[in-house]
Amino acid sequence: MPNPVTCMTFSPYQRLLTAIEQSPIPGADKVRLTHFAVFVLLGQPGLLGYCVYSLVEGELLMALILFVTNVTLLLSWQLLCHLPVAQPVYRTVAVIFGVLLLSLIVNGGDGGSRSLWMLTYPLFVVFLVGEKEGFIWICSLLAVTLLVLFVPLSFLHPFPYGKEFIVRFVSVYMVVAAIACWTEHFRAHSRTLNSAKRRQLESVLEALPAAVRLNDNTGRPLLCNRAYLVLTQLTHDEVFDPEEIDSPIIPPDMQYTNIPISAPDGALYRLQMWQERERAQVQPALSDGRREEGRHSMEYCNDTVLSSVGPHDVGVVSNTRDNQMPAKPL
Repeated sequence: MPNPVTCMTFSPYQRLLTAIEQSPIPGADKVRLTHFAVFVLLGQPGLLGYCVYSLVEGELLMALILFVTNVTLLLSWQLLCHLPVAQPVYRTVAVIFGVLLLSLIVNGGDGGSRSLWMLTYPLFVVFLVGEKEGFIWICSLLAVTLLVLFVPLSFLHPFPYGKEFIVRFVSVYMVVAAIACWTEHFRAHSRTLNSAKRRQLESVLEALPAAVRLNDNTGRPLLCNRAYLVLTQLTHDEVFDPEEIDSPIIPPDMQYTNIPISAPDGALYRLQMWQERERAQVQPALSDGRREEGRHSMEYCNDTVLSSVGPHDVGVVSNTRDNQMPAKPL
């Protein structure tokens, strides 16, 4: 019987991961969708609480802005889960959230403490729209804030912040912005390197005459070459779609080899190869030079695969256990 506490803790998390995985947003943007989901989860309770507090205190305008922001987050999440409209949604939320922060700056609160919420804006906007566009949003909000504070407007009466406070606040705001931009830049750079390594690995697999598929430790396919698609008569989407097929149909006259590859972190991958039996029998007769070349190719695969492909959570494709080779740590 499952633990009720575990179910209460992990069931919403698993549902969130499932919603992100099934979203029509391209895979490259699912990381940003994850950031947005975290923002929604953390922001919803706070926005609702402050909305009720503002109503109790009689701050109707602030309560209205908080309510609109809360509804915008919920609608945005629903749109992102069903429509591929990531960037327009992120920009709309950035505007609404910026208006909320600007209203907090104007209101000030107890000793101007509400202005501190503005420090969350760089982290939010940079992770959603990227470092370059995010920096533009950050500077735009700062410019509007300084305009409101230093330019007298008849319809606005901002909190009387001291000049020293404003200088320190702007400095901290820009430091947070720099940290957010650098973090996003480093993440994007790391992803570019991993993508390049993955393309190198794919080119190596494509050059192999045998049909090759790389699985994680649960049997879920991670990579395959064109020879594998020709052999199984499957499309690329069918190979990686767990609902399409449980096990590939392989002709019986193919020689099958299953090579376990153990990673330094303990993860186990399996490199499956199918080739014609005649070719498999001729393979031992290759010259020493060809053997050495093949050995270097396999070493390259071992070095590249673990740095470009990470383990996945759910597996549905079963592995055949014939002709397995012992796992060798890299």
